[in-house]
Amino acid sequence: MIFRDAMHSLLKDRTKAFFYWLILVLTTVFICMFFSISTSDPSVDPLHNSDNKITIVTALVLVLCSIDILFANEYYVKLKSKELAVRLLCGAKFTQTSAFLLYQTVMLLLLAIPCGILLACMLLPLANQVMMAQASGFLITMNAQAILQSAVVILYVVFWIVLLNFSFAYRNSVGQLMNPSTVTMNETSASVGMPSVIKIPSWVEHTFWILLFFVPAAVFYIKQEYIPLAAFVGAAGIYGILTKKMKPVLNSWIRKRETDHPLRLASIGMFRKDLYILRFNIILFIVSATILAALLAAAMDQPIAMMTIFVSYLLMTFMQAMALMFRFGSEISTRCTDYRILRYNGCTSHDCRTVMKQEVRMVYGAVLLAALFYISNILISYTIHGSLTWHMTVLMILTVLLALLFGSLLNQIMYRRLIEESQAIQKNE
Repeated sequence: MIFRDAMHSLLKDRTKAFFYWLILVLTTVFICMFFSISTSDPSVDPLHNSDNKITIVTALVLVLCSIDILFANEYYVKLKSKELAVRLLCGAKFTQTSAFLLYQTVMLLLLAIPCGILLACMLLPLANQVMMAQASGFLITMNAQAILQSAVVILYVVFWIVLLNFSFAYRNSVGQLMNPSTVTMNETSASVGMPSVIKIPSWVEHTFWILLFFVPAAVFYIKQEYIPLAAFVGAAGIYGILTKKMKPVLNSWIRKRETDHPLRLASIGMFRKDLYILRFNIILFIVSATILAALLAAAMDQPIAMMTIFVSYLLMTFMQAMALMFRFGSEISTRCTDYRILRYNGCTSHDCRTVMKQEVRMVYGAVLLAALFYISNILISYTIHGSLTWHMTVLMILTVLLALLFGSLLNQIMYRRLIEESQAIQKNE
């Protein structure tokens, strides 16, 4: 009975399930490609040799994959919150609600893992072509060691998803599940900024965050060894601007210029909230790309390490963009009431779609500007110093552009469905 209901729910929300399935496929592709490349050189053992760059990348990969799956799982299970609430009201136990979620996620895993392995095998010849161009002498294959290590990490991914679903079912009550904005997803809130007991002039604080954002970019070109550290300092600047500066700036902009443009006013109001919610994802996107770029520049004379890190950069950029897309999608899923209010206030369907498009463009435009400002300067600095080639730099920058464009298109699809849902609810009232 629970299995049948779970499969019916999966088919009913097949679009949302597809997005979740897609991140699971990319995760599997990434894991298989990563270990196939890293184990092609018998002198490299990414799990036991603590002195090589691949070990660092392995640890980074595990952390980033866990975070990406966390956001993807949050997006999917939050959409099931009302179904779980109805089951709890009907007397379902914790084990039954957990099973309802697990049947769906396990089914998606069973469909995603074989597809991911197949895609990884199809991409190996392309990786071998690149290695031949480097005259490395190594042939990348899905060897026994790669299969074993990939299986261990994939099992870890499965365990992590099961743990997240059990945690979600255990931590949320019926009242919380009926209101998606109150659903608990193991998030912590922290205040950011100067201590309130210290009175600092606003212009000093404003200047501090601006300098913390722009000065690290100059350091990129002065001292190449300090690029990772400068990028972390810049990430702190981004965090401060998103949490302390953007809200008053947007508030002032709205008061002075947008009072006569109600649609733009609505989209800027949502954009203001989005920036704060997505701050962690924006920083993670930039920092992960920075670390991988620094490791890549240091490994250009080691073909296996270079190829492993380069593939990690390409796939992790897409996965981080999808993590941002899922986090934004989780926020979008709570906006149905907002759009119903807009409809009650006289907005047409076209007006709602206009607000949606403006909001998505502003969000991804801001992310793109911040990401390109740091990532482009870092890559150009490495290229000027001879650590990277120009064609590799261009490809890495294009990867950022394509990944964020892909995420924005998926978020627009999610948003359109939300607007259609709000219209259907309003018609039935």
